[in-house]
Amino acid sequence: YHVEQGPHGPVPTARPIASHEWPVARAVRTGAPVLDELVVAARPDGTRRMVSVSVAPVHDAEGQVVGAAAAITDVEDAFQARAALETARRAAEAASRA
Repeated sequence: YHVEQGPHGPVPTARPIASHEWPVARAVRTGAPVLDELVVAARPDGTRRMVSVSVAPVHDAEGQVVGAAAAITDVEDAFQARAALETARRAAEAASRA
């Protein structure tokens, strides 16, 4: 699923990513790397996790894209911790104004 940048950080949306929008597909199509793109990935057990995806296109000797190398990092725990910290920060600010 797509992740958009909100006012307090990344926000998962309910919009699935079409296959032509996948980071690997874009890197192969354009020949340009995709770096640290956040997406929500569905796991085989049905759970979803936010991951960071980086993809580098692989070129042959003639410069044609022949594949891609991808690194996928699970960032769900860091995302949840950041969201909890932001919630606590806002609550502390509100309490200090009261």
